[in-house]
Order: sequence, then structure tokens, then C-alpha cells
Amino acid sequence: MGCESVMARRRVLHVIDNLNYGAPRCVLTICNVLADKYEPFVCAYQGGNLQPEFESLGIPVVTAKACSGSTPRLRQATWSLFRLARRMIREVRPDLVHCYNAPANIGGRLAAHTVGLPSVGHLQVVEALWEDAFPRLLFRLAHRGRTTIVGCSEGVTECFVRATGLPAQTIYNAVDASRFMPELIRGCDLRAELGLSSGVFLVGTLASFCFQKNYPMLLRCAQLVCRESSDVHFVCAGDGPLFEEISALRDSMGLRDHVHFLGFCADIAPLLGEFDLFVLMSRFEGFGLVTVEAMLCGLAVVTTDVTGSNEVVEHGVTGLLVPLDDAAEAARCILELYRSPSLRHRMGEAGQERARTMFSVETLAREIDGVYRQLLD
Repeated sequence: MGCESVMARRRVLHVIDNLNYGAPRCVLTICNVLADKYEPFVCAYQGGNLQPEFESLGIPVVTAKACSGSTPRLRQATWSLFRLARRMIREVRPDLVHCYNAPANIGGRLAAHTVGLPSVGHLQVVEALWEDAFPRLLFRLAHRGRTTIVGCSEGVTECFVRATGLPAQTIYNAVDASRFMPELIRGCDLRAELGLSSGVFLVGTLASFCFQKNYPMLLRCAQLVCRESSDVHFVCAGDGPLFEEISALRDSMGLRDHVHFLGFCADIAPLLGEFDLFVLMSRFEGFGLVTVEAMLCGLAVVTTDVTGSNEVVEHGVTGLLVPLDDAAEAARCILELYRSPSLRHRMGEAGQERARTMFSVETLAREIDGVYRQLLD
């Protein structure tokens, strides 16, 4: 990239609550795919596992505090992000402020509004903030001036419009398919590392150990599956505030030998390449980036029928959707796919094609660039 093109780039300040996996991955993707047009800067209430990845790409990151693993109160994080965003606006002089999730969508957009900057509010989950009068008022104050709301899925957008009456548009999150090329998802011998035989069937998930990801349902499901077949093992990669609690629950259910916890894994492509099937038992999702990543690796998916996930997975074509908290149905679906390699293969191929066409970074770049241009012009 030449000096002239760098000088011509507009500056965008991205404001988010934390830098743990999920919405921050979307921020990182947007920063990457629009790097030739927009110079990115990031500020967050607290850091997280993805912060080194931002910094390795030369994206400046400022946080109010290091990652504590706990969820801050909405008012505390909102006020802190308002002050941090105001400071960053003075120092960076951005042309536009792009905010993600509840605290940033209030605090970051209010900071932009006070100095007359255009802003984007990016909804990554179905927010409950409009159920409380005070944050709802602040959200409406932040919605004044040159601003627009984007939802990461149709379900998220529809819930927002229905609850607030404010306009919004949907732009699906995306995954960089080049991160999951065949040569990148090989080279890991997970079964040997876990002391398992080569023929063991691995059901995998990548999810934080928090309330949202519903590990109790996954463990109940695993218990039912393992009663039917001792050849099936579950592998869970992630960390979070409930790790010790869920570990104790696993052990009390007699699943220690069949449900393996790996902790946080930064390089997920080789891990996904080892799984035979991907599952996600979330209580709620906004989109489900990790599901798209699993589909790009050619995996069939079993996931709960919740907002976001039910737009990523096409039931009966790329995977199977199960009712929330119905561990018995989830176990039945897993066993069906375990016993039918041809069905898994067919769904895996269909999912790979769906992920590449519907959730591509090229589409994300074009649509986000369109939003930016409309606000800046």
C-alpha cells in the first residue's frame, strides 16, 4: 500500500465492551477487510483473548481495564466507555465512530454525538437494555444526529425495531474463509493428545464457559449420548467465569472420561479439523460466528433453535436445530449423525457452500462501506 492511499484513508474509532471472542472477532474482520479505505482504532472497556491479535496487525488498542472475566454493570461500563471514547476522539480525531453491544452503543455513540461525529450502532445480540427506562432513554439520546443501527442478523434487527420503533438494517457477520483452508485445518492429532484411539468419534464445541453457552444442557446431552455409545467423546474449548463450576458438574455426572475441557485455544482451525461434528447449545445468540467457522471446515452442525443460529444453520440441510434445553432431542440428533456418515458428509458440504456464499467478508466489506459512505457523505 502506497503512502498516498494510506494518507487518503478515513479514520474509524471502534468502541466495544470487551475483546473476548465473539463480537470482537467481527470488529477484527471489519478492520481487516476495510483496511485499504479506513484506518482503524479500537477502544474497549476491558481487554480479552483477542487483544494480541489486534495489536499484531498494528491496530492501536486502548482499554479502560484489563480483562477481569466478570461482566461489568451496564451503567459502569457505559460511563467508562463514554469517557474513554471522548478521550480517544480528541487524540485520534476519527471521521466516524463504530460501536458494538449495549455499553458501547450508548456510551460510544453519545461521545460521538457530543462532538458532532457520525456513528454506527452495531447490535451483536438481542439486547435487554430497552426494558429498563434509563438505558432506553440514553440509547434514544445517542440515536440523535448522523447515526444508523445495524443488526448482525434478521432476528436481532427485528427484535430491536419491534422494541424501540427505531429504524435498523441487517448486515450479516462474516468469517474470512482463508483462515480455514484445508492446509490450515490439518496437522493436529487431538485424539493422541487426549489419549484416545484413532477411531473415536469427536463431538466438538468452541464456547465460553458462561450462562449464555448453556453447558448444563450440553452435559445432559453428552450423558445420554455416551450411554448409547462409548465411542463418542465430547471436546469443549473455551474459558470463562463458570469454568470451575461446569468442571465440577461434569465430574459429578460421571463424564470426566468422555467430556474433555481444553481451555482457551487461540488457533481454532486445526481443532475444528479434528472434530467429526460440531454442536452449540446456546441459550441465545446474535449470530454465531463459530458456527460459520465450523461450517467452513465442512462440519455438520447441531445447535439450538435460537435467534441468529437459526439463520446460519438451515435445518435438515446444513445441520439440525433442536429446541432450547431439550437435551434428549439434541442427543437423538447427535446419534443420528454419528450413525450416518453420508448424512454428515452431505450436510458438511452444504454448510461449507452456505458459509462461503452467505457470510463472506466481501459482502460484509461492501455493505459496511456503504453504511460508512452514507454517513460520511
